[in-house]
Amino acid sequence: MSRINKRLWLGVTMAVAILAGSIVSCTKTSTTSSPATVPIGGSLVQTDSIITGVITAINSMSTGYPWEIDVKVNSSQDVGILENPTGDKVGQVVQFRTDESTKGLHVGQTITAHAKLTGDVEVGTTLYIYNIQ
Repeated sequence: MSRINKRLWLGVTMAVAILAGSIVSCTKTSTTSSPATVPIGGSLVQTDSIITGVITAINSMSTGYPWEIDVKVNSSQDVGILENPTGDKVGQVVQFRTDESTKGLHVGQTITAHAKLTGDVEVGTTLYIYNIQ
């Protein structure tokens, strides 16, 4: 099989998997992450959510984003038609990365913020938190 045919076959296979996942997710009543948030061809489908939660830890990072904030997610809301990457994380402590200032944030504080997936297939994905209030 030529290189082009392999890529075409992989693209068609991924499209069918996403379509099947979308159909299945339309019939579900609970909020879950859709297969559409899976990296495809090196980039991610756009995602966003608004979370509320309690900070359980704030750690400085030596590489990548400067801060990692662990949050026990109390709620997760959709943002428009974008995929919600935190819909299935309610009740869990989730590690988020950010480059926003953590000055004024402390463990035990309740916050509201946007959360989205960032990264790609080669680098990997991470949950990024922003507009922290």
